[in-house]
Amino acid sequence: CSSDLSTVAAGGLGGVIRLYDLNDDGREIQRDIDRSFNVYRIALSPDGRMAAAIDRYNSEKRDDLYVLNTQTGKRFERIRLAACNSAAFSPDGKWLIASGPSNSVVVWSAQTGEKLSDRPGHASSINCVQFAPFGQWFATAGDDRLVKIWSTVDWQRKFDLEGAHRPLCGLGLSADGRTLASCGREGVLTFWHAAQHEDLFQPMVDIDFAPAYPERISFSSDGSLAGCLLNDASSTSAKRYVRVFKWRSETNRSAAD
Repeated sequence: CSSDLSTVAAGGLGGVIRLYDLNDDGREIQRDIDRSFNVYRIALSPDGRMAAAIDRYNSEKRDDLYVLNTQTGKRFERIRLAACNSAAFSPDGKWLIASGPSNSVVVWSAQTGEKLSDRPGHASSINCVQFAPFGQWFATAGDDRLVKIWSTVDWQRKFDLEGAHRPLCGLGLSADGRTLASCGREGVLTFWHAAQHEDLFQPMVDIDFAPAYPERISFSSDGSLAGCLLNDASSTSAKRYVRVFKWRSETNRSAAD
């Protein structure tokens, strides 16, 4: 969903992206990319006018990134990446960041397509990219069990957040930028106090969902609620389900409801 809540996007096999205009009673717009393209993940620009779609398991065994105009269907770019697992637009829509070959972090201008930065990222696969709400920094996380914080001024890595015992698969940030959540495959959802400086960036609380593990995490616009997509391979019924709970940021505590 775009951050202005105007557009929802869905993808799947067959190279089709379906866009739903929430300002027009959910009117569906279909955009065809490529029949060999399997839409694995989609990132929307804040105004919903651009989409970055990640291919997965195509005939060429590559993870390509398509960037297109959602209004016209015009495809701006097909970026051939060896291992693209995640992409994100900056809050102002100026930049597009994605994981690239050899687990690098690649930055493009969303307006011109110019590559602005391509730097070594993680020791293994990068699974998620998350911008701070005001665009002053962004975070990446991956199979090396690290959350890395990057500056958008010079695109340099600022510092790492450690503590996970298994690969990380999801990140989420509250709307005020004060709380970062990381999803670990060991079943733990960790909430961090987010700050500009490493010594102020501290863990607040862990929530253990084992044997399930959190895949994705999102906060409500006022930061009072958090919704987590859980994967429970041991379950005999629903393998994936959503857990919504209260997040009391003022006391740095959470409560499941």
